[in-house]
Amino acid sequence: MNRLPPLNWLRSFEAAARHDSFAAAATELHLTAAAISYQVRSLEGELGFKLFERLPRGLRLTDMGRAYLPSLRKAFDDIAISTAGLFGGAREEKLTIRQIYQRFAAARGQRTLIGSASDIADDMEEWFRGYGVDGFLFHPSHLPGGLDDFVALVIPELQSRGLFRAEYEGTTLRENMGLERPQSRYLSH
Repeated sequence: MNRLPPLNWLRSFEAAARHDSFAAAATELHLTAAAISYQVRSLEGELGFKLFERLPRGLRLTDMGRAYLPSLRKAFDDIAISTAGLFGGAREEKLTIRQIYQRFAAARGQRTLIGSASDIADDMEEWFRGYGVDGFLFHPSHLPGGLDDFVALVIPELQSRGLFRAEYEGTTLRENMGLERPQSRYLSH
């Protein structure tokens, strides 16, 4: 299968799996239980695997359903985070389409963080702890002042939370990464 199944089928499966119920998924998604059941059955047909065992009083995920669910949850969470990050404040701030575009274009497609050092550290910590990010790309709005402000204000906040080193243990990148020095290929054995 080279194409993505319809998103409404995937959303119905994810909601039904989360609730262990077609009826509860239907309430959440403003559909009927029959529509949820049909969409899940269509998804199962498309994938060629049963995702649920249909029991007299409820549902139970199959092994394949349990294996598929985490990646779908992550995908829907990522979409929700991206949407909130890009458009979440647009309604509250009453941004125009042009202003939304300018904000997005200025960030080169990346998240833009604006706020106090504590606000920025809060957001970075949430991403680091909640989503397993292992690094951030930093694009200051201006140089050198933007970089200076980040180093002077945000880095100490991250250090106080234990999220950024205050000192390095080693003297080389290899030592700080905990990597052993490889033996030279030019030395005779």
